[in-house]
Amino acid sequence: MVGGSLQIEGDRPCRRCGYNLRGLRSGQVCPECGTPIRSPTSGRFVNNMVDAPLEYLKRLRLGLGMLSLSIVLGVTAGVATFFTSVPVIALAGLLCAPLWAGGVWLVSEGRPIEENCPPDPILDHAQLRTMIRATQSICLLAAALLFGGLLAHQAAATPVGMKPPAHVLWLYGGGVAALLLNVLMLVPFGVYLSALSDWAGHGPASMQFRVSAIIITVSGGAGLVASVPVIINPLGSGPTAIIALWSGILTMLMAGYFLVLVLRLANSVRWAVSNAVSGMERDARVAERQAREAEEMANRMQAPSVAPPRHMEEWESDADIPLVEKPAKPGSQSPGPSIAR
Repeated sequence: MVGGSLQIEGDRPCRRCGYNLRGLRSGQVCPECGTPIRSPTSGRFVNNMVDAPLEYLKRLRLGLGMLSLSIVLGVTAGVATFFTSVPVIALAGLLCAPLWAGGVWLVSEGRPIEENCPPDPILDHAQLRTMIRATQSICLLAAALLFGGLLAHQAAATPVGMKPPAHVLWLYGGGVAALLLNVLMLVPFGVYLSALSDWAGHGPASMQFRVSAIIITVSGGAGLVASVPVIINPLGSGPTAIIALWSGILTMLMAGYFLVLVLRLANSVRWAVSNAVSGMERDARVAERQAREAEEMANRMQAPSVAPPRHMEEWESDADIPLVEKPAKPGSQSPGPSIAR
């Protein structure tokens, strides 16, 4: 390493023209096209998130914003449900679920792969992205079933502490099962987000995404399973109610930490968008200046040439050169006429 730059020891194509950059250092430019050579964020990425197209970055930023808002609403509704004993979370699910599903679809969109960049085994895995979209969209079904169960429960007017009617239990059970599948499949999505974070250059956050997703999956899954006996028999489910309570608390805490990681990644995408916009504006200014200079050069080339001024026009006449007499010195003979100089 010299001055913080790394020498490229293996074969590495230029991200624009494909020239082999082996032997060069990060911070230099490609000898063929002049593209800056970036330091790779990890051994598996040749390019960086800032190299992605602007439209893709804007959609990624929107998706991360939707995920963040969904987590905020979900955590807030969960805390409100805990302190007020009102199932606010079932109502908030009608907002959280569409935001979460839409955010997952935008974030898991296939990134544009440059011609000379090898595909990543996680970010560019089509089957993995399809599975993530399918399983995380189940939250829409879970929200609908839980909200339907809440309405049916209120319509049945079941006394407090009594077992709800069978149709209410079926709705609640279906909602819990769908939500459980959604939570269990959060780990692949956490792995995908960790790869995005690695691509953005945040190595430590990459592992934190995976760990937090695993903890949320374990604690959230345990809480959902423990909540089933509580729904069926609210008065006779003391141990399971305690498990559901503490699992819910741990899930909310880890969801808050997961939110921090998503916001960090969103900030990196926001910076990449700003950098891309600045680069496009700079390229536009350079192109405008080059076009202006080319136009000025073309105008100079097309302008008619002006003949240089003629000098000593008095000598260009065909008239005879006058002769003058030189004055003779005293006591000498006259040399005759001579040409005046």
